[in-house]
Amino acid sequence: MDQKVTCQKCGMAFEASHFSQTPAIQCPGCFSPVSPAQKMDDIEVCGYKLLKLLGQGGMGQVYLAESPDKHLVAFKIMSQEYNESIELLERFKREMSIMASLDHPNIVKILFQGVEKNIRFFAMELVEGETLRSVIRQKLLSLNTIVSTTKAVLGALNYAHAKGIVHRDIKPENILFDKTGNVKVTDFGLARKSSFNSSDNRSLTAVNAFLGTESYMSPEQKINPKEVTHKSDLYSFGVVLYEMLTDGVLPMGLFQPPSCHKQLDEFWDSLVFRMLDINPDLRPTNCQEVIAEIEKFEIAKKTGQEMTFLSPEPVNPDVVLINEPIKDEIALENERISTEIKRICDQAYEHFQAGQFNEALPLWERALIAGVAREDEENIRQWITVCTEKINSITKVTLLCTGSKKTFQKSPKEIEAESFHCPICNKRLRFDKGKKLLVMYEPEKTVVHFKDPESTPNKTPEKKESFIPLIVHLNNLILLLLVVSAIVDYSQPELLLGWCQNIQKTAVPGTFDYLPENIRLGIRVGIIVFSLKPAYDFYTAFNS
Repeated sequence: MDQKVTCQKCGMAFEASHFSQTPAIQCPGCFSPVSPAQKMDDIEVCGYKLLKLLGQGGMGQVYLAESPDKHLVAFKIMSQEYNESIELLERFKREMSIMASLDHPNIVKILFQGVEKNIRFFAMELVEGETLRSVIRQKLLSLNTIVSTTKAVLGALNYAHAKGIVHRDIKPENILFDKTGNVKVTDFGLARKSSFNSSDNRSLTAVNAFLGTESYMSPEQKINPKEVTHKSDLYSFGVVLYEMLTDGVLPMGLFQPPSCHKQLDEFWDSLVFRMLDINPDLRPTNCQEVIAEIEKFEIAKKTGQEMTFLSPEPVNPDVVLINEPIKDEIALENERISTEIKRICDQAYEHFQAGQFNEALPLWERALIAGVAREDEENIRQWITVCTEKINSITKVTLLCTGSKKTFQKSPKEIEAESFHCPICNKRLRFDKGKKLLVMYEPEKTVVHFKDPESTPNKTPEKKESFIPLIVHLNNLILLLLVVSAIVDYSQPELLLGWCQNIQKTAVPGTFDYLPENIRLGIRVGIIVFSLKPAYDFYTAFNS
């Protein structure tokens, strides 16, 4: 993102590329440090005016932006430092492609996507509201809301599955409610298209083998991510449904049915246990089947049919399930989580004060994932941003190109090289350690000393004959003859057999009994051997 920067010392105005982790850049006039921090309304990308930062994820930032037609949108930009990562770049492209192919009322729509000045971005509809995680914590979910939310999410997933797309990261944070209460599924960054013959899926899965949220991942997704199907999304939403029914309790280990936590029909116990079955074959066939079962259950309730029970009877009479209210248990669990988050934050702060930013950053991220209160979430995000800035300020150096007058970042190891190319204008530069700035690279001229022609007798240089071209031509000629022989033998095998029979008549009996087979084997081996040189030449030319 380019923005105008004015030096406070000399007053020179120039353009600089905005990096969220850039501490300062140098003025091209007086070489004094200039802060790149500008007002957000100074930043514009492809006609979209960025207003404020909404959040930052694993591979980019999401901004509140104003579109050219004056509508508010969510604007996602890939982080500048990730442009060098092929894996993350492919993941960003995949998310844009997948979201652009989806058009469903319960899926966040992508409005525009593109690339400008090496910045990859896309604009999507803005969902102003809350996440399902926040609603669960506030315990605002009635049974009717749970039913409508379940049907909406399953409808969106069923639409994506029909297009061969598996989300792979269904969790409460990726389910949004807008101001009118409509449900939206977002964040298809880990989604993949099901394919039986796709090298792209294979490579991306190798990179993202353990991406996802572990508490919501199906057993098969943890063991073999390449074999993930739409039933993995059913398992993940089964975990979400269990949380909605129990006001935030996760089904960990040997968990009890939801009706042990709240007064519910046995129908919900049966449905949740089926969705959370370890064997994918025993789960519901698809999302539409689950929706149909819920609708059938609703009709039965309205008509007064006896289909379910308020609480399940224990199978073993010696084992009595505790079916009393567990508000105290939930309160104790929330208190334990709060204590653990406080301990993690205190530990992260100690590492930060000691200058151990690499150790502090994962702790802040862990605290954010663990689920902090809404009032503390923004504070922790700021700590994550500061840690990232500190780490990048150590590992990256911001430089100003003398040609384009724009900034870019390089590692200290790259700067120490004899020369390198500017990623913006592609000019060859080098870092002048004396002046501490970039200058155009000029290779040293080689001085050639010529001897006096009068003192040196005229001698014609001897031409050294090279046999390499001759050998190459001979190799190609032999290969051509072998290929022609193989084609003739394939089309008219009787010619080779007749020729071999003539030889066998004149030779000692038993000497050439397997002559046709040996000749054919020799032709095949010869084709392989004499093909090595042309294949190697083609491989070298292709790579260069």
